[in-house]
Amino acid sequence: MSQNQNKWLLFTHPSDKSERLDLGVYVNKSPQDPSAWSAPWSINCGPSGYSDLAYIDESWFACLMEWGEDNYTEQIAIEIFSYNEVNQAIEGLNKLAVV
Repeated sequence: MSQNQNKWLLFTHPSDKSERLDLGVYVNKSPQDPSAWSAPWSINCGPSGYSDLAYIDESWFACLMEWGEDNYTEQIAIEIFSYNEVNQAIEGLNKLAVV
């Protein structure tokens, strides 16, 4: 097993290319490869602004984010998820892209 197989990066960012919409979680399973970022797993559909990730424990994360119904600055919310949830969702997205 290579030393890098257990290393990965998570990143959150609105996934819409022109507006702050649809906060996505991105995974890079090969941190040395800048082109290895996954498609986003959406954790908030709709207005989404700044976000921050915190590692909780045992591969669980908390994402604090700006979000709202009409504007991304309406509220602050928290989403808690595991790395396994992200990984399964992204693998599902990859399967959809292949079909």
